[in-house]
Amino acid sequence: MPALQNTLDKLQKGQKGFIQGFLNNPSLDTPLEQRFLEFGFIEGACCEVLHEGFPHRDPIAVKIGATITVALRRSEAAAILVKLLP
Repeated sequence: MPALQNTLDKLQKGQKGFIQGFLNNPSLDTPLEQRFLEFGFIEGACCEVLHEGFPHRDPIAVKIGATITVALRRSEAAAILVKLLP
């Protein structure tokens, strides 16, 4: 069964995937995309949702690779494409 492609904001706590790139979204400005890259959101990097805020599941804490943990708003995470791990 092939892995599904999704956006990072759709992942639940504990789900893992691989970064596939960014959505071509006019509301995603270049500085935000550059910031994602600086944080380690590079194509092929493994990511996992570690924590969700309360009560609206916002923001989320995302582990990238083995060492980097970043907090993102779900609206920002919606611009990051991921391939879910089975």
